[in-house]
Amino acid sequence: MMRRRTMAAGLRGLLLLLVVIQAGCAGTKALASRDPGERLRERARAYWDARVGRDLAATYTLHEPAFRRAVTMTAFAQGRGVTQVLEYEILGKRIEGDLGIVKVKTKSTFTHPKLVKPVEPSWSEFDEQWVRVDGEWYRKFRFPIGDPYPPVDWNASGAGGQRPVLPPRP
Repeated sequence: MMRRRTMAAGLRGLLLLLVVIQAGCAGTKALASRDPGERLRERARAYWDARVGRDLAATYTLHEPAFRRAVTMTAFAQGRGVTQVLEYEILGKRIEGDLGIVKVKTKSTFTHPKLVKPVEPSWSEFDEQWVRVDGEWYRKFRFPIGDPYPPVDWNASGAGGQRPVLPPRP
């Protein structure tokens, strides 16, 4: 009698697991079939909300998968913290195939222990690039100086936080 109840409970658990998996798959398909422009705007908002909230893990996970395979969370964190984003506004977006361009306006300041006095916050506008991977939008890493989007093959950079293979400087 005890064995029969255990098997029945196990079967119910298995059925529940299958229902959850199926619902998750359906949710992923529904996500991919939504309006790509609206989804791009949602993902950009999520990224900038995380930047304002200083949520490093969220900003990292919103970057494209190839970047995250090449750059560890630890390496990513080492380059963060100097620029503090205080406010943002999404000014517009456009989609060119699997590339999304989001025009952003941010109010930010710089903080560093070696600064004698605080830097007055200022506004700046720029275009940032997002790439669609498997139906979802991910932010492309934006370099802080020089060309913000040099051609980088993150897949050739190697996993484990090794330095990316950057193009030679002219």
